[in-house]
Amino acid sequence: MGKNKRHSLKVSLILAFKITHKNPEFYVMKHFSHFIKKGAVRIEAQGSWTGNTVAFRNPGGYTVIVLS
Repeated sequence: MGKNKRHSLKVSLILAFKITHKNPEFYVMKHFSHFIKKGAVRIEAQGSWTGNTVAFRNPGGYTVIVLS
């Protein structure tokens, strides 16, 4: 996956006949959003390891780094 390619993440929660189906992307977003709080600001990550990395500073002042 190149750095210049953009990918969309589709999250769905399907409700049919009172049965829920959560696709894998649903769980990715659930875990991702657990640590990144409302009001967080994306910050730049630097270093040789930052290829698939995103970083945020939460309102409480702490930094969250997500590596993939």
